[in-house]
Amino acid sequence: MEMENVIDTLANAVVTTAENEISPEKEQGFNNVANIVDNPSQLKVNREFNIQKPPSIDAVLVNVDDIQKLKELSERLKKRKASYIDFLFGAATLLIGGTISAAISGIKLETPIKGWVFYIACPVVGVGIIVACIFLKILRNKDDQFLAERIISIIESIGEGGLSS
Repeated sequence: MEMENVIDTLANAVVTTAENEISPEKEQGFNNVANIVDNPSQLKVNREFNIQKPPSIDAVLVNVDDIQKLKELSERLKKRKASYIDFLFGAATLLIGGTISAAISGIKLETPIKGWVFYIACPVVGVGIIVACIFLKILRNKDDQFLAERIISIIESIGEGGLSS
């Protein structure tokens, strides 16, 4: 008997709490969301979504010629792989290394052909090639700087509204 009273008391407490939590505003909102219909063919579902407008984006019209010029300059840079400058620099280090190896192995300058090749021809040609490589690298760096400046000027002109070549 006592157990039944406890269950009834708990059930009444749950019902009382549920009645206190449902306000007329909540009931009204629920009634607006779902209207119960007896006939399933009359059943309609409405959905509402809040749509947020995206922030404004600065748009710039880009001339096709500008894109073509950027593509040409980029492909010009892309085509560069291992250049002849690197090959020449490798040959110069090989020649100077031959002179150092000849000195370590004890080849004398008086030896008819070996002495002349390792002590006279190799160092002179090797140093000449290194000097040429330095100048070629300087010229190539200037060309790279020119290409980079040209690309930057095209990109800046796109932001201003067009290229004035």
